[in-house]
Amino acid sequence: MTASAPAARRTPGRKALAVLEVVLVWTLLKAATKAYYAVPLSAHEFTLFHWPYSVQLLQLGAALGMVLLLGRRPRRYGLQPKWPLDLRYGGGLALFFITVPIAAMAVFGGLRLDSRTGGEIVSTVIFQFFLSGIGEEVFYRGYIQSHLNRAFGRGLQVGGVRFGAGLFIAAALFGLAHMLTSFNPFVGSFRLDPLYGIVTAIWGLIYGLLRERTGSVFGAGILHGHEAIVENLVVTMPGQIAYVIGWAVALAALLGPGGSRQASPRASTLGDGSCAGG
Repeated sequence: MTASAPAARRTPGRKALAVLEVVLVWTLLKAATKAYYAVPLSAHEFTLFHWPYSVQLLQLGAALGMVLLLGRRPRRYGLQPKWPLDLRYGGGLALFFITVPIAAMAVFGGLRLDSRTGGEIVSTVIFQFFLSGIGEEVFYRGYIQSHLNRAFGRGLQVGGVRFGAGLFIAAALFGLAHMLTSFNPFVGSFRLDPLYGIVTAIWGLIYGLLRERTGSVFGAGILHGHEAIVENLVVTMPGQIAYVIGWAVALAALLGPGGSRQASPRASTLGDGSCAGG
């Protein structure tokens, strides 16, 4: 096995500081988002664009800003595409997650298109693919997971994928963010959605494994974006049930031995988690 960061640098203090940093950035970002939803400007944005573009752009900017602030190379945070692997895994799984739910809905009588207007559908596709899909992957799997990989290393390996505590912490924060979707004390709403949080945390594990498998966030962004579009526009209960099959297939595809490779001796000392399978 190759180490993902020099052992001497993976001290308890370094790990604690890394976790504190990402949790602080995540908390401040969520607080700013909730505060924004309490001002009239957010309502105008939803009226015009149907989705909170500014919120996702803020999250994307925070991720890129932290990477620049830390002075790290973008590839160490998965921000350099590796198109052969990104398309092979991200694109292949995206096609699977499109066809399986739609087929299930067609067979069991649940297939129906969303009744939104054409402009709202276009806005949904743009928002979900580029900002909810790729944008969230830059933040959660790019900045958070990669940064934690540098502190904790990637000491676990299943099949062709190496990963560490960063995978689970990033997925947990991803799920918590979605559990708090309707929670906003600035407008007097304290509703939590634990089931939604659990489901998205599981998706976060899939995306995180895909990021480790390919070495970039773009394969995960492709899958995330396609899944979000299908879920928002056509998925009903039979399609949701079909996702359970999809999760199992995705895990098998990502954790299987095919396509793994060892990192170069130099890369093994970078601690960036950017090499697929090593």
